Amino acid sequence: MIQISLPIYKEVPWEFVKPVMELARSTECIIRTYTRDSLVSRVRNRIFSDFLNSDNSHLVTIDVDTIFTYEDFEKLTCEENLKKDLVCGMVPVKSETPYFAHRVVRPFIQEGHLVEITHASPAFQVMSHECASKVARAFEDLKYTETWRGTSVGNQEESREGVKLTRYAVFQPLVVADEYLDEAWSFCHRARAAGCRLWLDQRINVGHLGTKVYRKTS
Repeated sequence: MIQISLPIYKEVPWEFVKPVMELARSTECIIRTYTRDSLVSRVRNRIFSDFLNSDNSHLVTIDVDTIFTYEDFEKLTCEENLKKDLVCGMVPVKSETPYFAHRVVRPFIQEGHLVEITHASPAFQVMSHECASKVARAFEDLKYTETWRGTSVGNQEESREGVKLTRYAVFQPLVVADEYLDEAWSFCHRARAAGCRLWLDQRINVGHLGTKVYRKTS
C-alpha cells in the first residue's frame, strides 16, 4: 500500500486541495495529514518515522505549496519508479527566474526518464520502505522518543495521543564540507551514506505556489 503524507501548517490553497481530492477518489492509497507544526524538520521526521513503523510499501510526500496534477502522481508512482529507493519530481525554486534545486551525480547517470541525483526536495517524492529501513539502520544514533500531542491526524492516529513514539531525526540539518544543508538535503546526504540511490523523474515538472505559481518552462 502507498502512504501519501501531507505536511500542512496553516491554510490549504485550492490549487492543492483539488488534486488531493482527486487522489482520494481515484486511488486506494492511505492519505495522512500532519498539521499544526511550523517546524518543518520535525514534521518530516514524524512522517518518515510513522512510515517506517508501518506495513506500507511506499511513502509519497507532497508539500502544500506544490501544484501538481493526478497525471503527475501517476508518473511519480509508475512501476519503474516504485522499484527505486527514492524518486523526486522536479520542483522549481520560487524565483522570478525559476530553477530546479537538485544536484545530479557526476559522472552523469541516466536510466530512461530517470537521472541519478545527490540532493533534491521531498516536496513531490516517493520513497520505498526498504530505503527508509536502510536510513534508520544506518542512523540509529538519531533515534529519539516523542510523546504524542495530537499534532498530526489521519486514520486512527488521534487515538494514540499521550503514547510515547519512536522517531528518527534524519531530517536534522547538517553542515557538510563547510556547506549548510537544509533538512531535505541533509536527509539526502544521509540516505546516500546509507547506500540508497536517489533519482529525479524528468517527466514531472510541477508548480511551486508563492505569491503566484512559479514554474520552470525551459
